Amino acid sequence: MGKRKYKGVKAASKSSIGFSFTCIDAHGHKGQRRPRIKIKPTDENLAWAQEFLGDIKRAIRRGTFDYATTFPDCKDKYKFTSSPGASLETFLDEWFEDRKADPEYHSSTLEEDQKYIKRYKPLYEICVSDLTANDVHEWAKKQNVLTKTLSNYISPLRVALDWAVHPKGIITTNPIKNVSFTGKKKRTIKQKRHKCDPVNVEERDEIINTATGQLQNIIRFSFWSGLRPSEAFALEWSDVDFERGRIYIDKAITSAADEPEEPKTEAAIRFVKLFPESIKALKDQLEFTEGETVVFNNPHTNKPWNGDASYRGQWETVFSHTSVRHRSPYQTRHTYASMMLSADVNCMWVSKQLGHTSSDFTRQTYARWIDDDSPGMGQELVDKFSPV
Repeated sequence: MGKRKYKGVKAASKSSIGFSFTCIDAHGHKGQRRPRIKIKPTDENLAWAQEFLGDIKRAIRRGTFDYATTFPDCKDKYKFTSSPGASLETFLDEWFEDRKADPEYHSSTLEEDQKYIKRYKPLYEICVSDLTANDVHEWAKKQNVLTKTLSNYISPLRVALDWAVHPKGIITTNPIKNVSFTGKKKRTIKQKRHKCDPVNVEERDEIINTATGQLQNIIRFSFWSGLRPSEAFALEWSDVDFERGRIYIDKAITSAADEPEEPKTEAAIRFVKLFPESIKALKDQLEFTEGETVVFNNPHTNKPWNGDASYRGQWETVFSHTSVRHRSPYQTRHTYASMMLSADVNCMWVSKQLGHTSSDFTRQTYARWIDDDSPGMGQELVDKFSPV
């Protein structure tokens, strides 16, 4: 007697059964689906699978079939419409997969979103259609963070629930669309003051002179250009204009990205003036990367930097051989800004060099280095407009 044949199901491997049926995905495209489930393909299990396939087809006809819930281990499960009864965890997984497929979002943004999504774990079991603003309020109370930080935590959830309304149509309104959430009170000035911790001139020169080769070049350049480390890593020789004494910044590379990405703000795309010391760093670097695409290479690999992890380690080594109190690599940027503002350089110009969205932000960040009461303040006005 021949082996029994099962319509629509088959042994896909020694440990799994494959299904075959027609289904419409989230974009309205009809096609053949071939998911698998991990179960030994015995005659008994194949018979059960055929009955299960019948249930699937009936659910498809009724419009109640939820692909992701039925086949949770399938890689393409998020191509299919989720149901209002899906848990928040299932829905957020689907939303995140859709977001990843959109080239508009940077890898660093996606990495942040993924971290925030994990914070919603206490809400995971709630159905999307049952989630209320009060549920989120109760979760928010336990986060123990400042209001601004809490707002960052909630932002991806707010966006995801907008997506649940449109285009998904899973819910009719976003329960937290216009709801405010309050965190802890602001820190005191004393708690905040070490956020910007630049080095002085003697410390800066000691750090630069302790480093050697390519590492010295990128450190010197960073102190004299004010670039973010991610921007320095992505700088290409085609962005350097020695004749006009400037560089063009339009990309950055972080450990979350496989390749350079556009900045997150329009203001970050800018020209940056080259000073004699930054020009020296670039010309010294020609010895190592002239003819290559990227300006700065990691001296340990002689390949482009792929994020700040390795750079931070080499920076720490340099610091261990100096008498300077420890600072993070980002303080090269703060040192540049404080140096400029302490020299009474126009704050708006400094703001544009740094790629800030507004000079108000620059003033707030570096207020203690802007001396509005210095003896020479306003002298240019007197010299230019006093009576002859």
